Amino acid sequence: MLLLFDHLDWSGDEIDQAEWKEGEKDNWHKEDWEGEHLLLLQDKINSYLNYIELEQYKQYLKERNIQREIEEFVIYICFKYEPTANCMKFLDIVGKQIEGLNTVIEFKVDNPDDDE
Repeated sequence: MLLLFDHLDWSGDEIDQAEWKEGEKDNWHKEDWEGEHLLLLQDKINSYLNYIELEQYKQYLKERNIQREIEEFVIYICFKYEPTANCMKFLDIVGKQIEGLNTVIEFKVDNPDDDE
């Protein structure tokens, strides 16, 4: 299981514009945030898919003297905030595209602020 933590708010309300790279923050619009967030999520998922496709996990297993084959990979995403409809569509499309890699994407929403 490969864990991915997504702690970013989908609305853009919690974005600190001071954290944006110089030159980008002047052109920042709250409406653009969902697309930026999806790109960040895509980059994280692609990193895991690259790890799987290049079989880098085999080196990890070898270094720990673990001798077993992995039959299925799970990319498990823990969202702090409820994903948008576009995010759900994106995850559905990605899930279909990676079926041949014996990989699935699962997720949960775990917002500790909701427990208060």
